[in-house]
Amino acid sequence: MSQSSATRDRLLEVSSRIKDIAFGKGLLEKKRDAFIRAMEGEKKLFYELQDQYRKLCSSIAAVYGLIRVYEGSHTIDLLRLQHPLLSLRLFRESLMGCRYTRFESEPSEIEHRFRLDMDPALSSLYIEELLFLLEQAESMLWRYITLRSKIQAFERELRKTNLKINTLEHSLLPSLSEEKKKILEVLSERERQERYTIKKLTGKKKRR
Repeated sequence: MSQSSATRDRLLEVSSRIKDIAFGKGLLEKKRDAFIRAMEGEKKLFYELQDQYRKLCSSIAAVYGLIRVYEGSHTIDLLRLQHPLLSLRLFRESLMGCRYTRFESEPSEIEHRFRLDMDPALSSLYIEELLFLLEQAESMLWRYITLRSKIQAFERELRKTNLKINTLEHSLLPSLSEEKKKILEVLSERERQERYTIKKLTGKKKRR
């Protein structure tokens, strides 16, 4: 910074920028804290759902094994043939500026997909139990994936917010504070020299 640029106007400008940036940093920190609180809540739900889903998958595996033992693999093949393609709907959601995808099956899709086209009298309780568990698992799966999508969106936005805060805190603010310090030093030295010059001129006039 040249001494010619060290003016009171520049000092006011730099001081104003420091104030504005400090205010903006404060807002970003509040935003960061809100993200952290929201993410903690979503993660709690996610881990609870994850635990429920794993237990449900264990139950499905157990019932699936019983069907293979008592009904035979042909029953599993029949269920697979009656299992139509999944129709999935995607919704773009936004929360606190974070964009994520919400996943849903078609409204009546799950009930239709897990309906057996066979004589109920010929189907075992194991098959009914398997279909019931699969229906629960599919509904839970999309909530599980949606929560994961939301958490990832929060994490991305949190990284961006932290990067902005760090840039302001460790780059812009120190740079402007250093410039303000140098301007104050130059102005102080300039005033000292002006006082010295005035004092010297005043002394000469008195001697005359």
